[in-house]
Amino acid sequence: MSQSLEARVVELETRVRALERRLGENTSPQKAAVKPSPREFLLGKAPKSDRDKTLAAGYYLEIFSGGDSFDLDEIEDFYGQAKEAAPANRRDSPYQNVKKGYFREIGIRQAGMKARNRWALTNSGIARIENGFGNGARQ
Repeated sequence: MSQSLEARVVELETRVRALERRLGENTSPQKAAVKPSPREFLLGKAPKSDRDKTLAAGYYLEIFSGGDSFDLDEIEDFYGQAKEAAPANRRDSPYQNVKKGYFREIGIRQAGMKARNRWALTNSGIARIENGFGNGARQ
């Protein structure tokens, strides 16, 4: 091989290694998590009952909105953002989830002059959502 050809091969190998390093940095197998809107989330999960809709709201508030607990006002805001009618007896749905073991009551937060009950998801609640409420709508 002539010297100019050898120099060219070395140069090309160096460039190829540099490109491979760059590609290796940018091709991680991690998938970017996209936060669905409340509406998209409800449509994807397809809860049938008011209790399950409230469970879905709690899941969304903890998992996608980054909270560690939620209150009735936050659940109602979720319904508004999802363009979904709130349950007729809106105060009862969280307590139905507590009875089933899907929420746990974690105390009361003082908001001005008004006390607010707060809830958090349990492992059973998370599993119910992630298993599609038992109706085959998995996501």
